[in-house]
Amino acid sequence: MANLRFRRGLETILSEWDEARGSWQHARDRGQRLMVALANSATALGHFSAETPEGQNLRARFGDAVVNAGEAKVYDSLLLAHRDLHEVLKSFEVAGRRMAAAADAMEVVAVDHSESKQAEIPTPAKDLQSLAPKRAPLLVTHDPASLGSLLREVAEMHQAQAAACADTVGQSEPDMVRAAASNVLNLRASVWLMDPFLDNSKIDELDRVRRTELDPMSQATFLSN
Repeated sequence: MANLRFRRGLETILSEWDEARGSWQHARDRGQRLMVALANSATALGHFSAETPEGQNLRARFGDAVVNAGEAKVYDSLLLAHRDLHEVLKSFEVAGRRMAAAADAMEVVAVDHSESKQAEIPTPAKDLQSLAPKRAPLLVTHDPASLGSLLREVAEMHQAQAAACADTVGQSEPDMVRAAASNVLNLRASVWLMDPFLDNSKIDELDRVRRTELDPMSQATFLSN
């Protein structure tokens, strides 16, 4: 029964993890597009400025009214992109909390399983455990405690990445972006594009855990023990 409870708990936890990770990726992809759009809009604003050669040429050709209207339109797009980036950060926060909650749940399930297995063994029999045939491991890839630690580590990576992205948004207020050099804007966008705080090997490891541990044949093998 302890194995059955553990397997059911594992299925629930990894399903919740997958959903949270999927939400994170969707938000990250949207944030990447917004940061690139932000950088492009800021560059466009530079072309409209009366202080640049490009802006002076445009004003000479089309007149101040037309150029000012174009500048206002681009600035509005900056405002919209910045607002939407704050929505992305909220999505990061929710996904990060769900990942951390999955790690919490895995740690609780691991402790519960350990205590349940010990309670199932009569005290005199515990001394003879070393003489009993070895049971198949509960998990192929990890023991329950190390799986909980892996979930915790990856959740914390995502929270650190979210904090870095939040910093770039804070430094990308429309008026600040307007005055920033294009290379600075591209550097800020790279925080979103390159995910510097995420270790893909750990994320891939969790993907392997999900595929291996939740395979139906794997479940049947473990539940028969």
